[in-house]
Amino acid sequence: MKPPKTTRRAMLDKALLARLIDGTYPPGGRFPTCDELMREFSVSRSTVQQVLRKLSQDGFVVTDGRRGTKVTSHPPHLHRFAMVFPVTTGRTNRFWTTLKEVAKASSDATDVQWDYYFDVDQHVDNPAYQQLTRDITSMRTAGLVMMADPYLSMETPDFREFDVPKVRLLHASAPDAPLIDTDTNSFISLSVERLRSKGCRRIAVVHQPLAEPMERFKQEILGCGMETYDHWLQMVALEHPEVATRIMQLLFSGAPASRPDGLIIADDNLMEYALSGVLSAGVNIPGDVQVVAHCNWPQALPSAVPIDRLGYDVRAFLRLACTTLRDIRQHITPPALQMIPATFEPEK
Repeated sequence: MKPPKTTRRAMLDKALLARLIDGTYPPGGRFPTCDELMREFSVSRSTVQQVLRKLSQDGFVVTDGRRGTKVTSHPPHLHRFAMVFPVTTGRTNRFWTTLKEVAKASSDATDVQWDYYFDVDQHVDNPAYQQLTRDITSMRTAGLVMMADPYLSMETPDFREFDVPKVRLLHASAPDAPLIDTDTNSFISLSVERLRSKGCRRIAVVHQPLAEPMERFKQEILGCGMETYDHWLQMVALEHPEVATRIMQLLFSGAPASRPDGLIIADDNLMEYALSGVLSAGVNIPGDVQVVAHCNWPQALPSAVPIDRLGYDVRAFLRLACTTLRDIRQHITPPALQMIPATFEPEK
């Protein structure tokens, strides 16, 4: 007795997918004809056509009229990567925005394709989680780039139940996956040294609420022989960036000798608010105060006043993520932690 048609179709789909994954049918190579598959698997033409249609929709094969069917040159299990974003509060994250725009541009110019899954959590009724699960189990994904919100304590599902290459960005969950992170120490040392080299001696910092980096800023500033005080080291919640405006107004309202002559804005989500506060206090930039502001290359925010931009190249994150995921697929063990250094805006 023959198995039900749906079972035969599933068996054929599984067998052909396995051959595509293991390289029996290599990228760009010839794919068996419908007649060949009918004979080998003892299935009907309609069953073969249904499976081929699904493989074509999933990006594994392409049919070219009389030339027949061939494997695509960039099948999804090797070239399609998934960016997995956790549930958010709706607040704009400029790192994510830049990452998505750079990824889209790279998809147009390279052999890498990116899919995006937003507001993913591990509730079984979560649509994004369900779609990503289907794409993983159908081998439509070459690897997962797990995002973490650098500013909020939100978890990204780790998908440990799936045997798919994974990499974390900025402290996402999935502790068994390698991490690509920002080299915060390079940002701290370069920003402080830039202000010192411009003759600044009294340094203020505004940052998101992260105590450890702020303490490192303090030690670096004092270690370079400059002044700072606890009330000059301000942490502002990014849900309320307008607070940075009021803080800067107060901080720069005193006499020139008693206020900072150098300012580090360590998060681009605070930049325009902090600058607005300094200017509304009647302080000239860069005449009265030199400013170093964080940014995400290559999309630094515009500024109406001259400032130095120091940040992290998002393109380097994407390149390293792709390389790491491909290494994992080739059973090459990547470093547990890889750091992207901060760099200044190139001289024009």
